[in-house]
Amino acid sequence: MSTTSLQSLCQLSSRISTCGYPRQHVRKYKGINTRMSVSSEFLVQLITGIYYALYNGEADMASKALDDVLYRAQLELYPEALLVGNAIKSSLHGGALKSNNEGTRCIQVEITPTSSRISRNAVTSLSIRGHRWKRHGKH
Repeated sequence: MSTTSLQSLCQLSSRISTCGYPRQHVRKYKGINTRMSVSSEFLVQLITGIYYALYNGEADMASKALDDVLYRAQLELYPEALLVGNAIKSSLHGGALKSNNEGTRCIQVEITPTSSRISRNAVTSLSIRGHRWKRHGKH
């Protein structure tokens, strides 16, 4: 997705979420002053798009848009949108979000080498059956 598309998504999300509410004047959005009815599912879809924008170069605009959508979800009392949006918002404050040279963001995790999943001496049902067969064959 292009940068312009991500910016448009964030602006659209903010405007739809705040139109007709006091936050519209804080954000200085002009135009539509009436409230637009939105469903919880629609807000969750907006949050999904905002999440994509957060990690693909539009972190500042996406963060503001996320705040606006959460504001609307609180006013409408939509638990699904609040749950998804607050989960994303709380993950941003974890400090694991790093930006690289291209402006995109990624989550930084440490990967430690792991030993093989099953040790060579692990007891399995097959090894037990094989052991019984050998034992019974000798008698």
